[in-house]
Amino acid sequence: MGTEGGNLSFHTSSHWALYNEGTLTKRSNRSVAFTPVSGGATDWGLLYAQSSFIDKKHNNRRVQWGWAPEDILNATIIKQQGFQGSFGLPRQLFAHVAKGLSDPDGKLKSSGARVSREADGTYTASTLGMKPLEDVVRGIRTGSKRTIGTGRNEGSLHMEYAVTLTEIAGRAGLYIAASPSFDEMTLIVYDPSNHTIAVDRTRSSLAPGFGSETIQGSFYPYMASDGTIEDIRLRVFLDGSLLEVYANDRFALTTRIYPSKKESVGFGIANLDGGARGEAGEAWIGTRNIWPERPLNSSAPLVYDSPEKSNNYTVSSCPQFVQQSLLIPIVVEWRLTSTVSSHPGRSCKYLILLDDFPSICFS
Repeated sequence: MGTEGGNLSFHTSSHWALYNEGTLTKRSNRSVAFTPVSGGATDWGLLYAQSSFIDKKHNNRRVQWGWAPEDILNATIIKQQGFQGSFGLPRQLFAHVAKGLSDPDGKLKSSGARVSREADGTYTASTLGMKPLEDVVRGIRTGSKRTIGTGRNEGSLHMEYAVTLTEIAGRAGLYIAASPSFDEMTLIVYDPSNHTIAVDRTRSSLAPGFGSETIQGSFYPYMASDGTIEDIRLRVFLDGSLLEVYANDRFALTTRIYPSKKESVGFGIANLDGGARGEAGEAWIGTRNIWPERPLNSSAPLVYDSPEKSNNYTVSSCPQFVQQSLLIPIVVEWRLTSTVSSHPGRSCKYLILLDDFPSICFS
């Protein structure tokens, strides 16, 4: 579900992409009550307007698409770019269940998961799993160069990079789109002090006119019953300005970066506090362009109906609009107790649109 507005101190966008798991009960007046039992963000960044469907050709998996707008502050730059916005990678949504967990500090529920205590004293955490479609990932890797290493490497603005962090005791992660002097770079870091994964964009571009604030999301690593904390596997996909970050199949964050230098293609492991060990990263450099025939500048002039065709702009010329469509907005408000782990108890409004959605007619 998409929400708009609210507190922007943690999540800087006015748009939220959220999910809820809950129970439905019938009220005495025959209406239905929804009681949330767990929830969180389907994406902690700017990915929005998500839509999902059952993929019957592939074992009825649930596939989700989302729209990634630009983060350009100057309209002139958008015009020069030749396009605006794009889809993110298609994702598979599934029930992510982790068993045999411990909860020594009582904070397991703050992860947003539905937590249950088992007869043996361990805990089970259930939450929404999310990961890029693996068959799509295999497809865009076609023709790329696979490399493994821990030091600084030279990549490209079209690549995939995966790093596993172990023995985490301080801030650690990776960097990408870095210039040789590191005056341009983007950091993706897990911070155990506040259980967040952040994309630090303060040095992502030397050029003005682009969003540069740090984008962050909540991520709570699970602890097993023997006291070991799970490793964090970061998967990063960079496609031009579009940057998608995934962690442990239950965290996603999409944002934009706009490096200004051609040589800003370096990547590697970032161990900021010396408190973690990063296993050799695996990268696929030069991921595939799936639309090779599409021009780099896909701008097109707007097409307007003439006064004659539209009866002086009172009737649409689209044939599907013989009758006027009815759009009824309904605003539903309820207090979320566990939907967003960083903001328990916040009040959110959800806009539900009923009846037919208006379509767009292109001439």
